[in-house]
Amino acid sequence: MGFALRPGLSFARVGDRLLFLDIRHDRYFCLSPSAEAGFVRLIAGDDLSATDLGAVERWRADGLLVDIESAAMPQPCRPPPVTATSLDSDDTATPWKVATALSALVRSRIALKIAGLGRVLHNLEQRKASDVRPRPKADLLATATAFHQASLLASPLDQCLVRSLAIARRLAMVGFRPDLVIGVKLQPFAAHCWVQYETLLLNDRADMVRDFTPILVV
Repeated sequence: MGFALRPGLSFARVGDRLLFLDIRHDRYFCLSPSAEAGFVRLIAGDDLSATDLGAVERWRADGLLVDIESAAMPQPCRPPPVTATSLDSDDTATPWKVATALSALVRSRIALKIAGLGRVLHNLEQRKASDVRPRPKADLLATATAFHQASLLASPLDQCLVRSLAIARRLAMVGFRPDLVIGVKLQPFAAHCWVQYETLLLNDRADMVRDFTPILVV
């Protein structure tokens, strides 16, 4: 028997600490140093002390861990490494595409306020799973360009989460399977969000996202 984190939970190793993201409650948290050491031993498959076993039972009772039939253990997310960014393109978008992107930014902001992050991400997962025939890859770059230009026109809406949700939802609607990535860093704490398609970064620059450790990939 193995364990998995309950749906809506993910984690990352950031420096020498483990940081957890609870999408359902829209919060980040760390375990105590002693509990974290036990969690590290658990996911590494090391021998567990009586204290560790007690902690595992508490995590199961609290819903942090759920039982699974395989011997697998929770693991940090690992998105594909970024090798290029669409922002290096000199292309320009048509006014219609920019207007569509602006509308998507507004809808994304409203959806976050009304539905919350957990439901919005769940809807994104469902859209990515739908059977839609994708457009040519050139449309992917054109969409990224349109959102970049739109963000320059609507700075109050140009928040990384709003922007990333908008472009990911738009691409999923037309059949692409983009990855929405949330990254974190500590000392001081900061979170950032971006979208990539395979190894192509769509709405940010590599030197910006490399400072953040991915904690969730949708």
